[in-house]
This record gives sequence, structure tokens and C-alpha cells, in this order.
Amino acid sequence: MDKNQLLNSKNIAVGSFAILFLIFLSLIIDNTPLFLLILFLLGGLAIYLVDKKNKKNTETIQKPTFEEELKNTYFPTTSKLKLADVAGLDGAKEELFEIKDFLNNPDKYKKFNARIPKGILFIGPPGVGKTMMAKALAGEAGVPFFYQSGSSFVEIYVGMGAKKVHELFEAAKKSAPSIVFIDEIDSVGKARGGIRSDERDATLNQLLTEMDGFESNSGVVVIAATNKIEMLDDALLRAGRFDRHIHLDLPSVNERKSILEIYLKNRPNSVDIEKLSLITAGFSGASLENFINEASLNAIKLNKQELDMQDFISVKDKVVFGKKQEIALSVEEKEKIALYQSSKAIVAKKLGVEFEKITLFLNNFLSTNNGLESEKHSLYKIAAQISGIVAYDFFYSQRYSNTKEDILIINELIKNHIENFNMEKNLSLQDAIEQAKDIALKTIKTSEQEIKELQKKLITQEIVFFNDI
Repeated sequence: MDKNQLLNSKNIAVGSFAILFLIFLSLIIDNTPLFLLILFLLGGLAIYLVDKKNKKNTETIQKPTFEEELKNTYFPTTSKLKLADVAGLDGAKEELFEIKDFLNNPDKYKKFNARIPKGILFIGPPGVGKTMMAKALAGEAGVPFFYQSGSSFVEIYVGMGAKKVHELFEAAKKSAPSIVFIDEIDSVGKARGGIRSDERDATLNQLLTEMDGFESNSGVVVIAATNKIEMLDDALLRAGRFDRHIHLDLPSVNERKSILEIYLKNRPNSVDIEKLSLITAGFSGASLENFINEASLNAIKLNKQELDMQDFISVKDKVVFGKKQEIALSVEEKEKIALYQSSKAIVAKKLGVEFEKITLFLNNFLSTNNGLESEKHSLYKIAAQISGIVAYDFFYSQRYSNTKEDILIINELIKNHIENFNMEKNLSLQDAIEQAKDIALKTIKTSEQEIKELQKKLITQEIVFFNDI
């Protein structure tokens, strides 16, 4: 009990004693008016005590603690990172420079009534640098950076998640121009189903409301990151919300060289960076940093003066097969996957199915939804996607585990094909598969040399664009 509480208790005790004494005195002298006055005072004291207790209880429930106030207050950070400090991801950087220019020179865009996207969605596997790119954009533009994880909005109390979203956007507007970055947005933005109305849905609705509530020239740019865009609610992706999508892929061999150079820059080493970049196919930027750190710890343990290739060879199994597993492709695996991807690319190009690029690490290279589409083109798309599986059968007479991702995509393509073009043909799933496989096989047989040449190119470059095939 603090000093004020002790003093209040003493005052109440003294007052109560005085009233009881007066009651006793009134009874002795048989004075009715005095007795009634005492009862009135006693009733007033009782009301005062009850009211004081209720106020105390209300304050206990409603007044947030210091920790709660701090948790619900959004403070921006200042990023010193620049886009030039991020190795690789050149395509993504090019798009972000436009956003940076808008944040620094809004009047130039207002003059033409041009609208910069309110929301930008970073899509890519873990560790490719989504958070780093958002920080680099904020540093490049010199604007406040608000970071929140999507999971931090998910509360057990109804309304709290929505309240947090509102507070975040209010803080960002007050600090405009600014950048809001929501990591792992799928935690709160998963596709809604049925007629649910829970806390997650309320939070998502608030996010949509906030996105609609500020103008594209308000100076607030919202960036979100996800590993799986297919999990997101369609309402998040419509025009005026997260309508600019930037894909961040695993780094190619040349990008890995740049990343390794940055991470090894301030470490004494005699490492062959070119060789190291070749043996780390499938590593993300974060994986490379972890790999270098493990090798550094190995060098320290052996009392070495500098890092060398043997340190990386010694810890590679630990990184690849230990708790922090990374994809590390052997030479043989690269050959097989390169043939698989090259077959898809050549078949697609021969059939007139356009795509942006093929890589060693991304199976899907076609859009499942092409807008207005002919029956022939729809079937050719299925043939292009299934041609990797057909190529395994043709060249190796067996299949490998990397086909499972394509099978899901193929099923989606066939489902769309049957729904769109099955009015009178009574086409079955198996019929569509066989048709596509026949087309793919004929194209592969007449393009064997081209597939082999592209395979070699893909092994070396790890990424090949449509115009370079």
C-alpha cells in the first residue's frame, strides 16, 4: 500500500469512528434530528466508498500499462541502407527507383495526375531479401520506415488487431512521406471462406479500409511481403491496393558472386569467390551469410589467420543437412533440372507460348490465367508445362521429385481448360493430359539439339530470359 492509500484509509477510519460516536451520543440524549443527520452522513460515506471502489476497478480495467502503451505506439526507424548496398535483384531495384522518385518528387507526378501504386507486394522465398529491399528503399528515399509483422496484428481479443492496423496507418500518415512494411502479410491476409466473422477477418477488413482511405499521392507507400501469393485474399490484390507485384528470386550465379563479395569484404580470406558461387546454387542471400558465418567459426576454431575454401567444404554438410537446411544442388542435379527447365522453355517457344524467364529454382514460368484465350493456346500452355515431365521420360526413362510442383500447376491449367472448352467434347482429365503429352513429345523429339544447348546455357547462367533463347 502506497503513502496516499495509507492516508486515505486513516481518514476513512477516523471519519467512521466520529460518526459512530455521534450515533452513540444521540441515543443517550434521545435527540431524533441529530440521529437522522448522522444517518444521512453515514449514507453519504457509504456512497462515497462504493463510488471510489468502482472508479478504482474501472481504472484498473481501462488504463493500459506502460508496456501496453509502448507496444501500441508506432515509431518509425531511419534506414541507412541504400539500394546499391543490396547485391543482385537488379530487376526489383529498377522498379523501386520509380517509387523512390515519387517519394522525393511528388509534384512531378501530380502535374500529370499520375498514380503511383499505393501497395507493393514483394513475392519470393524466405531469405531472398524482401525486408532488406524495403529498408533500402526507405534509406534511398530518406523517409521514415515503419516495420510490422503480419502476425503482430493477430490478437485473441476482438477489435485489437483492427485497432493496431488503424494506429499504424495514422502514424505513417503523420510522418508522410513514409514507407509501411508489413512482413508475412499472409498471417493476416489469408483468403476468406464461408461466412466467418472472426478477429482475423476484422483485421483484414480494417487493412482494406485503410488502403482505400488514403490517396495515392498521400506520400505513404505500403509494402508487404509473402512467400505464397496464392494464399492471399483476392481483395488485397485488386487495383488500388497491392496491385504492383515484384518477384524476388533466388540469386543467380553472378548475383551470388556479388553477395559473397559483400559478405567477405571485411573478413581476411583467400577464398575463390567464383568457385564458391558455383557450389552454392540454390542458396538465398541469407543462406550465403549463414554459410560464411559457419565457415568463419570453423576458421576461428582451428586458429587460422584467414578464411579459405577448406573452411567452406568442412561446414557445407552442416549447413546443407543440419538444422538450417538449404537447397544445394550437385553437378548432376543441376544437369537434370536444367534439362527439365530447358525442355519446358523450348517447347513453350516453339508453340508460341510467351514467358519472362526460366531458372534452375522456379518451376512455374507461365501464368495460369491469361484473360481471353483460345482453346489451342490453352492446350499449348499445358503442353509447355508438362514437357519437363515428358523430357524426363524421354531422356532418362524415369522421373524425379522436382516434378511434384509442376503437377499441381498442370492440374490447375487442365481444370481451367476443361471448364472453358468442354461444352460439347466431353473431355476428361486424362484426355487433356494425353493430348498435351503428345504435343510435348513431338516437339521435344524435333528440338533435342536446341534443348541440350539451352541446358548448357542454363547450367552456367542459372537464369535465361525469353528473348535470349
